[in-house]
Amino acid sequence: MKVEEILANAPKGISKVTLMRYIYLELGKTYKRNTNFFYGTDEEKEKIYNGKKVDEDTSIICKSIGEIYVKVFQQAGIQASCVNKETKSPFPHIDIIASPDGGEHCYYMNPMDDLYRIQGRLKTKRFGNKTSKYKGLDSFSEEELREMDGQLGYTFKGLYMDEFFDMLREEFMNRTKMKEYILEQNPQLTNRDLTKDMILECKLDFIMKYITEFEKMQGYIELKKYQKEVFGKLLNQTERRKIKIHNLCNPKEDKNDMRSVIDVRLEDKHIYYVTRKGTNEFIKMTAEEMLEYMEDFEWHFLKEKGNLDRPEERE
Repeated sequence: MKVEEILANAPKGISKVTLMRYIYLELGKTYKRNTNFFYGTDEEKEKIYNGKKVDEDTSIICKSIGEIYVKVFQQAGIQASCVNKETKSPFPHIDIIASPDGGEHCYYMNPMDDLYRIQGRLKTKRFGNKTSKYKGLDSFSEEELREMDGQLGYTFKGLYMDEFFDMLREEFMNRTKMKEYILEQNPQLTNRDLTKDMILECKLDFIMKYITEFEKMQGYIELKKYQKEVFGKLLNQTERRKIKIHNLCNPKEDKNDMRSVIDVRLEDKHIYYVTRKGTNEFIKMTAEEMLEYMEDFEWHFLKEKGNLDRPEERE
C-alpha cells in the first residue's frame, strides 16, 4: 500500500496519537519478515542488511521496516527516527522512537515483532510499551490502546483475538464437551473409544479448519509464529509437547517458498499438517504420505535458527 493511500484512508477527526496507532496497524498488515535474511548465511544477511530497500518489496528486516515507518510517520506530521543500542552484532537491531506532539511524549516501537500479531488481530506488544532499553520514554496503558483500537475497528466489540482464544480455550479444556463434539462428528465411536490422542487430533483438525486468521499472515515466519501462538493458547502443556513445527524448503533453496510442517507424535503414529503462506487450508498426512510427498516434490527440511523461535522476547 502506498503512503498516500494509507494517509488518505485514515479515519477523519482522530487525534495525532490515534493516527500514529492507525499507521502502525495498517503498515503491519502489509509486511513480512525476509526469510532469505532470517534463514540465510552471514554473507546473505550482510547483502540484505546493507542493501538498498526497494519500495515495492514487502519482505523486510528491522532496518528496512524501521525506515518505512519513519517515512510514513514523518509524512503524517509525526516526529520519528530509527534508533539502536550498541551491540557486537554486525546486524544491530533497529527500533523506532516516535512522538505525535513534537517531542513532548516519545514512544518506543518495534513493528517487526508485532507483524503476526497485527495480522492476526492480537494485542500488540511493541507499540509504546514500557521498556528499559531506552531511557525517558512514555508508554501507553492497556486501556488507552484498547480505546484507540476500538476507534479504529481493530478490536471486535472491544475484544482482541487473544480474548476470543481464551474463551475458546475453556471449551477446549473441558473434556466432557470435547468428547460430546467428537462423538457428534464420529457417531460410530463410543465414549470409551476416545483417547487423549484422539482428542488432540480432533482439536488440531478444528484449529486448522476454523482459525481463518491463518490466511491473513503475509509471510512464512508470520504464519509459523501465529500457529505457535494458537497452539499455546488452545492446547495444554502435555498436548503441546507432542507437537513440533518443522521448516520445509524447496529443492532450489528458495527460502521465499517454504512450508510449515506440524509434526504430531501420537502414541501409535505420527500425523502431519502441511500448511503454506496465504491460506488456511492444510494437507493432513500419515508418515508414509509425508515421505512420499517430500520425495515426489523434492522438499527437504531446513534447520531452524534459534532466534526465530523467540523474537517476541527481545526488546
